[in-house]
Amino acid sequence: MEAPPAAKRPDEIARDVRTRLLMQRHWRFLRSVALVIVMTGVMLFAAIHTRDTQTRKQSARLGRALAAAMQERFDQTHRPPRDLPPLPSPEQTRLARARYTLNLFYAEQIRTARSVAACYPRGPLSMALRETGRHVVFFDGKRFESRWVPEDEFRRRASSWGVLLPAE
Repeated sequence: MEAPPAAKRPDEIARDVRTRLLMQRHWRFLRSVALVIVMTGVMLFAAIHTRDTQTRKQSARLGRALAAAMQERFDQTHRPPRDLPPLPSPEQTRLARARYTLNLFYAEQIRTARSVAACYPRGPLSMALRETGRHVVFFDGKRFESRWVPEDEFRRRASSWGVLLPAE
């Protein structure tokens, strides 16, 4: 039969209590740091996602407005527009003219293709969490339509849409 363990002295008990308290504080601190890191990551993700979403929505609105203005002019004149028409607001017009390039030959190219890019952004929308791409205004001979095109597809199919890309 074993002898019962000897009772701890008060100074040993105090040391054990201090050690336990220090360990608890240490783990509480580490949990707090981990929580701050996780919450910062979540907030950063949410901010970047919101930025991507808003950027793409603004681009879509501009593309749709441009397609509608080109369609309206086409319906009035029965000829494809030769320039970027004015949009409902001066700000949209300024943005469209700053960002979009008109394909000067789309009216002729539609004779040999089902659909051509009437105008397209000069550069892609760079996205952090979503696919990079552009809102391109297409013309099928009767209708203008704005569509989102991923950048890799745009580069791959540019020539079939009548787009001449600069050499890289």
